[in-house]
Amino acid sequence: MSPCYRPNVFVIRWPTAAQWSAWSLWSLCNNGNCGSGLHSRNRTCVLTTSGDVTGCVGNGIELANCSNPCPPTWGAWSQWGACSNNCGLGVMKRTRDCVQKDTVVDSIRCPGRRFSVYDTASCNIDLCSTWSNWVDGDCTVTCGLGIMAR
Repeated sequence: MSPCYRPNVFVIRWPTAAQWSAWSLWSLCNNGNCGSGLHSRNRTCVLTTSGDVTGCVGNGIELANCSNPCPPTWGAWSQWGACSNNCGLGVMKRTRDCVQKDTVVDSIRCPGRRFSVYDTASCNIDLCSTWSNWVDGDCTVTCGLGIMAR
């Protein structure tokens, strides 16, 4: 008897199960630069050749709340204060605070110059006008009814 001839046999295993890949890293918070928002991570359903036929159960994406602290910013300017001089050139001042999340913080934390806390402007630029004392002038006549200027 002669040996049997067998053609090459290739065994192909078709995927029979699925499982989740590892979760990706969390995405950046979608709130722009600061405040509350959402971020996500995802995973992929990967086919395997194991005997487990349960497949991927659950979601391929996960959302979660996130937040980034808002950086400090300059608040609104106060009203101008009173002029330092009632008559003649003076200076008036206004102020503002460095604020983070509705709380006043050290001004060094805000952008820009530290001295942006104060603002000054000139006031009473015009010279003050006052009446001088009355000075009697000469009368227009030496005798009788005349006019005298003061």
